Amino acid sequence: MRLPTIASTFLAALALAPDAALSGAAHPASPQKTGQIELQVNYCRGNTGLMAHLPGTNQQVILGQNGTGIFYFVVPGTYTLTIEIPGRQPHTIQNVVVQDNTITQVSESFCVDNDGDGYSELEDCNDNNVTINPAAAETCDGVDNNCNAQTDEGCQFCTDADNDGFYAQAGCGSAVDCDDHNATTSPGALEHSCDGKDNDCDGRIDETFDKESDPNHCGACFNVCSFPNAAAVCSNGTCGLASCMPGFSDCDGNPQNGCEAGVSNDPGNCGACGNVCPSGWSCNAGQCTAQCTGDVNCPYQDFCDTTLTCQRDLLDGGACNRNSQCVSANCEFGTCQAACPTGTHRCESGGTCIPDAIPCL
Repeated sequence: MRLPTIASTFLAALALAPDAALSGAAHPASPQKTGQIELQVNYCRGNTGLMAHLPGTNQQVILGQNGTGIFYFVVPGTYTLTIEIPGRQPHTIQNVVVQDNTITQVSESFCVDNDGDGYSELEDCNDNNVTINPAAAETCDGVDNNCNAQTDEGCQFCTDADNDGFYAQAGCGSAVDCDDHNATTSPGALEHSCDGKDNDCDGRIDETFDKESDPNHCGACFNVCSFPNAAAVCSNGTCGLASCMPGFSDCDGNPQNGCEAGVSNDPGNCGACGNVCPSGWSCNAGQCTAQCTGDVNCPYQDFCDTTLTCQRDLLDGGACNRNSQCVSANCEFGTCQAACPTGTHRCESGGTCIPDAIPCL
């Protein structure tokens, strides 16, 4: 019977775990069918602090500064190794095949594309910003966008004279300020006043003010619609009369002078436009009223009293007024208590006296 030699056992151990065989380090007992992975990586920023994981197992290896590490007693199969990098996205090595009683050597040189823009950290001057890489267009924002070690090359000089955060030139990293000498005017500002200016730099002027129908800004800022004795309206940017005040009317059709006719007291437009009172008559509360003078006859059934005004002949049975219709007699309870003086009074059918001291001629 042949016994295994110490040499053959040592050589078998050396083949699968050379560092353990030589250093005497303890390793777990090997299953019947296992292999080994010898890993050699070259991370472009150096290998310090790298750790390799074998997913699906509890094995992990801290790589040396030369990028080497060994996984022992790996069950045969196909694996994806994961390389952990401090502060970066992990790097994976796929399709690592392990066979029984075999050493699988894996060598990998790599860099990480942390922002996923297609450029590794060696090429990308900011691998945490996807908009910054060698293929990016340079914009005037104070940043090296295309990783050529230059900033804002080809950009014009950018000015912000009013210090509102918006530049007067395009391509300077902000919307263009349409008035760089006024801090209240900039893109995004409120159209705060009707001033004939583009306050928010949107190419429109006073767009929040209704110059078509606002009587306070009709057709232009602060153009207030106002007419004498009238209410005004703004239509299509033009002022017009809406209505006349009570007692007034627009008789000449000219809106510029408003409702010029006082129809409550205008003898030429008494009560309505064109209603002319007779000569010598007055207009009171929109009604034509006769004036009693020495050369004007009172209307039918009227007479002229001592105050030179025409009075209606009270044949309707109305009562007298105290100390008015009874000049030479007393007016008691609406009735003249004495006979009417001859030639100076009239007496109606109800027995009241009406003064007629100065008859109309």
